Amino acid sequence: MGGRYQVRVERVGYTQIWLKNNKSKRRIILFLVSWAIWGLIFPVITLGEDTGILKGIVTDGATRQPLKGVSIILTGTRLGTATDHSGYFQIKDIPAGTYKMITSIIGYKSDTTLVTISPQGILESNINLESKAVDLPAVVVSAERLAERSCVSDHSIERQSVLSREGQTQDPLRVIQTLPGVTSLGDLFSPSQIYVRGGGPEENLFLLDWTKVHWPWYFGGMKSVFNSEIIDKIELLTGGFPVKYGDCLSSVLNVSTREGNRERFGGNFSLGLANTQLVLEGPITCRGFFLVSGRRSYLNFIMGEYEGFPVPGFYDFNFKFGYEPWSGQKINLSGLVTNEKIDYNNPDPEPGIPSKLFDKGKINTQSLEWKHIISRKLYSLSALTREEIRYDVEVGRLEKLDIWALDLGFREDLTWELNPEHEIKTGFELGHIKLDLKETLPFSAHYYDPNVDPNDPTTPVVDYKVVGKLWSRGCYLQDSWKLTEKFSLTGGMRVDYLDFNHNIDFSPRITLEYKLNNTSSIRSAWGIYYQNPEFEHLSKNRSLESKKATHYILGLTKRFSQSWSGWIELYQKDYRGLVTVDTLENYSNDGYGYSRAMELFFEKEKGNLTGWISCSFGITKRKEFQDYTKTYSDFDQRHMLSAVLDWNFSRKFTLDLQFRYATGRPYTPAIRYELQRIEGRWIWVRIYGKTNSERYPSFHQLNFRLQYDCLMFNLSTSLYLEVWNLYNRKNVLDYSYKYSSVYENYIKKSAYHCTPFLPSLGFRINF
Repeated sequence: MGGRYQVRVERVGYTQIWLKNNKSKRRIILFLVSWAIWGLIFPVITLGEDTGILKGIVTDGATRQPLKGVSIILTGTRLGTATDHSGYFQIKDIPAGTYKMITSIIGYKSDTTLVTISPQGILESNINLESKAVDLPAVVVSAERLAERSCVSDHSIERQSVLSREGQTQDPLRVIQTLPGVTSLGDLFSPSQIYVRGGGPEENLFLLDWTKVHWPWYFGGMKSVFNSEIIDKIELLTGGFPVKYGDCLSSVLNVSTREGNRERFGGNFSLGLANTQLVLEGPITCRGFFLVSGRRSYLNFIMGEYEGFPVPGFYDFNFKFGYEPWSGQKINLSGLVTNEKIDYNNPDPEPGIPSKLFDKGKINTQSLEWKHIISRKLYSLSALTREEIRYDVEVGRLEKLDIWALDLGFREDLTWELNPEHEIKTGFELGHIKLDLKETLPFSAHYYDPNVDPNDPTTPVVDYKVVGKLWSRGCYLQDSWKLTEKFSLTGGMRVDYLDFNHNIDFSPRITLEYKLNNTSSIRSAWGIYYQNPEFEHLSKNRSLESKKATHYILGLTKRFSQSWSGWIELYQKDYRGLVTVDTLENYSNDGYGYSRAMELFFEKEKGNLTGWISCSFGITKRKEFQDYTKTYSDFDQRHMLSAVLDWNFSRKFTLDLQFRYATGRPYTPAIRYELQRIEGRWIWVRIYGKTNSERYPSFHQLNFRLQYDCLMFNLSTSLYLEVWNLYNRKNVLDYSYKYSSVYENYIKKSAYHCTPFLPSLGFRINF
């Protein structure tokens, strides 16, 4: 179904209104600063110092391997947590006293231990759990992973890391932007869409509990629809991903929601810059649980349309219900409902700002999963999925979008472990889409053209219309084999069919790994990846074929110690079959291009000081849409550097710093205005230079977060202060143009900048 339904709503609409409307922007920033200061000096809360900390590691009693997702509960309190991927847990602000600590996870016997917490003390309690007689076999551990590790370029981020690093908009995908090979526009109020290894935002596959989310953003990209509070893990595969994933060229982003608390009723309430939300969870029966969450933006509710500035509004609702009818069976029902709205009208806008911006959109998804242990060597995962999308969008006089889409899907994945060194995976997926799409765009716009005046009635437009039903089918087979102690091989084939254009794609992929020693290994991957053309383009040429990317990857990974690890990777993506269009609106697969880069990643995972450093150097060129030749891509950024630091410098305080640097993106400059006679009228027309022949200045920015964990009214509470753009860097987001006879070449270029220094305060209360 494509993936760019709202790109232009944000980038041609909301961002420009926000960043150019200086008066309203200053007033809103002043409001937020005042709110943050008010929060800091709010009546002093009496915080008891007679509390302590409980921490430890939970491991398998037989193998001594760390166990992830183990529930830790202190009876008689509302305090509890779960272990991370290294088996580590920590509970803060426990009132002094003696408690029963219950440690439990499916497949292991629960453990009950008495712990005594002393005032301002730190107690370490390590637990070894014994497996039950009916244990989860190794094949389940492998199959339960959302994605197999196909090369060093996969990243898994746990919930606690997301919560501490997601930023003022409370968007988990802001954390993804700090990983190597991933870039974005970088501003607080500009799109949080991710561009992976030179690919466009529509080249990524987004999954929420196995449901495809074709457009997971609010307001054209300002904030993602994913809720950090209910996330268990985010996994990003940036290249060489396995054959179980199809219809994407650049990356796979899996978001899995966590299970609700099986021991007691609880939840949390939080307030941040973007929204307020409530989470409730607890047991239904001894075999079931529930987890529900609701969020709502509040600035639009308080401020409405603030002096001509449209304060957008949204709300969403997440739910997950789970039940285990018998041993080896697990059924989960999860879903997401979103709603967003912007309504802005300005009869006399500044140049480049649309006179109208209307956006009303809804996303509704459901997923029904059945996980079944057929035998100790055979595991099945079946999923029924549903996604419904409705959008009504208008930007200025030129751009309109009216879409309703219903995507129904079914997938089946089987994992068969022949022996500990040999595993086979196979599966299939079916999709049925009902689509009613009507769209009008400036003819010169492909992904996004910042040079188009949204109010210029002389700009040619193109109309798209797709109404109908279509089926998609896909199947795969993958064989993973550890041939020797040092050498492993994974190979597979995927086949996809789309009945709309009767197109069949064959996607072979292979991954090799060679262990140099116990701490180092070399990985390489090669594969062919396809993605269906946008349905707008298929409506113009039904015979368009799928876009194609061939991945070549070589990497070296090394663990330096128990805390430090890192990798270096070289990759190249060759694009073929990209969509192009000529001046007569003839669409074809004549486009091509490439993206190549070197990436480095170092991470410290344990201790009071954790975080990572990532950097990349690369180049991306493409010929697509109306390009006459291969040029630098809109997403070409040569150098990128990100650093993320978490420092627990005391029992109660945590400091988080995020720094990002990127060289400038290319853009097409406007070089002059001239009068031209069009349809009997003399009109000022903007003349441009060569495509993407200039670049914006380099971007760099430091964001700051200070969190204080305490006990308030006998409830575990986190207060945090965040500062966006700490040293107030004036990063250029784009340029606006004015014309007059007093300017050289009748044109004047003015920069508008990203969000300046902006503090905010928030809190989270667990109950």
